[in-house]
Formats: sequence, structure tokens, C-alpha cells
Amino acid sequence: MKILVVAGSCLRVNSSANLCHLAYIRGLVENGHQVQVLCVEEKGQVTDDSMVLPEGAQYCYFPDNFLYRFMRPSSWKQTKNNLQNQRKSWKTNIIAYLRKAVNSFYGPFGLHGAWAKNAVRGFNALPYYDVVISLSSPVHSHWVAVQLIKKKKVRCKKHIEIWEDPWYLDLYNRQKNKQQFTMEKELLSACDRVFYVSPLTLQYQKELFTDSAGKMDWVALPYYYKEAQATAPNHHFGYFGDYFPFSRDLTPFYQAAKQSNVSVCICGSPESLFEPTEKISIYPRLDLADLKRREQETGILVCLANKKGGQIPGKIYQYAATYKKVLFILDGTPAEQEVLRRFLEPFQRFYFCRNNAADIKKALAEILVGNSQIKNEPLESFSPAHIVRQIFAKAGLL
Repeated sequence: MKILVVAGSCLRVNSSANLCHLAYIRGLVENGHQVQVLCVEEKGQVTDDSMVLPEGAQYCYFPDNFLYRFMRPSSWKQTKNNLQNQRKSWKTNIIAYLRKAVNSFYGPFGLHGAWAKNAVRGFNALPYYDVVISLSSPVHSHWVAVQLIKKKKVRCKKHIEIWEDPWYLDLYNRQKNKQQFTMEKELLSACDRVFYVSPLTLQYQKELFTDSAGKMDWVALPYYYKEAQATAPNHHFGYFGDYFPFSRDLTPFYQAAKQSNVSVCICGSPESLFEPTEKISIYPRLDLADLKRREQETGILVCLANKKGGQIPGKIYQYAATYKKVLFILDGTPAEQEVLRRFLEPFQRFYFCRNNAADIKKALAEILVGNSQIKNEPLESFSPAHIVRQIFAKAGLL
């Protein structure tokens, strides 16, 4: 099939969203589809050489707003000292304030709206596509796809929106407003099928946007890369990801690790939340190459659920593609925890515990001993090719 993918970001900027986008593109290519990708050009962006674009797809680039490039936050990928200097820089703080102020004048998409308009105005489409797939985050990807179809610049059999995160209900959206809600409702109503990546997100979105509930479904995220071979097992634990207190509570794990006297590496933001100890190392967020190296040196990977909202951290899917032991610390309401456990437990791939120090200490002890029922090997169920086939099957395209 001929597929148009709309991803309103620079795909070689290191972010969890872009890792997902690249995985979807890879899955489409691996299934033999003819893939064209509409995305943001690299000029003026802070790219990461380890973010590799899948071969076999055609990439169509459009520039974003020069003002956005000027006000863009500094790259995450620098050293610990660089990140500390960025935090202390008055220039960085002023730019962040100005960016927030200017964004408010550009409507629901902020400065990203300039790229969206450039893409709609300048994109030269093929005569016909079997499927248009728009990916968020960022959410203006969906708007671009809707406008291309509405203006008859793109003709297609089906338009599928994949929401890796919701918009209005996103846990990281701390400035919810009626304009966002209205725009999300319009975007959902304009496509043929909507896919989320968590059963809980699907449930909450159906309750909020009842008019579009009938076209909604969910499929797990694909992993970005697969561990080629097992490394020598060790008892080093690793948490690699953000843990801002409003979204994730890493304190119980930190306390349990100290009390259990286990070796732990914590990499992510905010770096200053915990003090390093003889056994616990603390690092800032890393670029993909450094992250992969530290993950390879780690024997046991830790994933922490969000405090509320039902969005599943993408790390859990990526960790399922390794030969390592994986601990998933459940959080949220008891009902939310039960849904997540019911989804993931049948894979016999993960250790589970609730997010309190006592439960985590028990889990750490169990992991060190080992559990013969847990399979420490990659799950093909989350491979890009398999996930794409699932989406097309549920969309009635197979």
C-alpha cells in the first residue's frame, strides 16, 4: 500500500515521541509498504546521530518557524555540567519565558503552527494514498493531515490518527483550556480511525469524547530497537527516564534501593532530586547512544508508571525487547494498576510491584533470586512490524 505519514517534528531530535515515530515508520517499511513521510527539516535543530531514519521511506521536509528555532530550548544531550550551566543561565530562563508568552499568541499549536501551515501549503502529494497516518506528539500533525485531505491536496482511502499521548488529558499538559478540548474534539471527528497506546487512555478518551468513541481503539507501542544478544547477567539496577514529581514518584524506589543496599544507576530529569550514594549513581538525561551503553551495562531495568492518567511509559515496550530482567512499578489508582497488570502479566516478561518502599524491597529481593516463570528475552509482540499489522487489522485494512 501507499502510505503517507505526517509527523510534525524533526525526526532526528532525541525524544521519546520521535523514537515512537521512527518505530512506526520502520514497521511500515518492514511490511513492504511504500512510505512517504512529511516532517520538519533538520536546519536549526539539535539532532542526534544515533537517531537513525529508517531506510526505504521517502522524507519530505518543511521548515518550522524561525522564531521557534531561536526560542527552542537547548539540547538535552550535553554533559552533566552543561545541563547544570543551562539551568543557571539567565538567558535560558528569559528565552523560556518569552517562548511561553509568544506561544500564547499563536493559537492551540503555538509556534509549531507555522510549520503546519508551511506543510499544508507546500506539500506535493502523490495522486492517491491507501492510508494517511498522522502521529502525535506533536498534535498539529493531525491538523496537517486533516487540512491536506479537506483541501483535496491528498486523496486517500482512510485517515488514521495515532495518539501516543492524548492532548487535553495528557498528564504533562498542565495548562488545560477549552481551546485545546475543542480542537482535539474536531481532530478526532475528522478522521476514520483513532488509536491510543494504553487501554486506560482509550477508556478515558471514550468517556470524554463520546461522539468519536465508536472509531477509537488501542494498540501497544512498538519498540525502537531490539537487543541483539544477551549480555552477562548482573545485579545492577537501572532507571532511565524522567521522574518529575508531578508525574512520577521515584522516591519509594530510591528509598528501597538504599535500604536494600543494591547497585542502582538513575538517569533522567530532574537530576537534582536525589543525592548519590556509594551504591546509587545519579546522572542527567542522556543522548540515545550513551543511554544504550548504560542500559547494556545494566542487568535489571526499572520502569515506573505515572501517578495518574493511565498513560503507559513507552520504556516498558522498549525494555520488553531486551534479554534483561524488567521491574514495572505500578502506580495510579488500584483500578488503573489492575488494568495495567492484566494487560502485561500474560506476557510473563515483567516483575510487578506497587509503588511503596516495602513492596519494592520485596520485588528487588525476588528479582535477585530469580523467577523461573519470567522469560528474560525479547517479545516479538511489540516489534514494529507486528504492531503495524495489528493497527491495519483493527482498521480493516488487511
